[in-house]
Amino acid sequence: MRKKIGRKIYDTEKSKEVGKQNVSYFGDSRGFEEIMFEKAKDDYFLLVKGGHDSQYPEEDIIPLSLEDAKNWLERICGHEYANEIIPTTEKVTKQTKTRKTTKSKKTTKPAAKKTTKASAATKTQTAAKAKTAEKAKTDEKTTTKSDAKTARKSDNKA
Repeated sequence: MRKKIGRKIYDTEKSKEVGKQNVSYFGDSRGFEEIMFEKAKDDYFLLVKGGHDSQYPEEDIIPLSLEDAKNWLERICGHEYANEIIPTTEKVTKQTKTRKTTKSKKTTKPAAKKTTKASAATKTQTAAKAKTAEKAKTDEKTTTKSDAKTARKSDNKA
């Protein structure tokens, strides 16, 4: 069976079988079978299939974390066999600790300030008001100059 889950492709033909569990007998509607495969180092999955009344009514592939794979192997095949296939839990915890520390060392940059439509409209309105105010000041200066000239002309005529 071949199935794509996320970005990974799980293929039972290209993977190595490492454990198997049969529950009940052939033809039992509640019976099922679980087969564990190793896709790559530290990458495990279960091929499950069973009768129509079982917990696996359809054939499916279930990806397993390293810890889940080790627990499944210990429960089904025994502690010694599980340690042969998957490294001891001390190594597993060391790997997860180093991954956690590398993640915490990453620095995050502050997010750039995004301009929203509302803030852009406010900025545009503010700029328009400033231009209007400048134009009004310029108009006042011209009117006062022309008023002063008109007043001088009327004084000269009188």
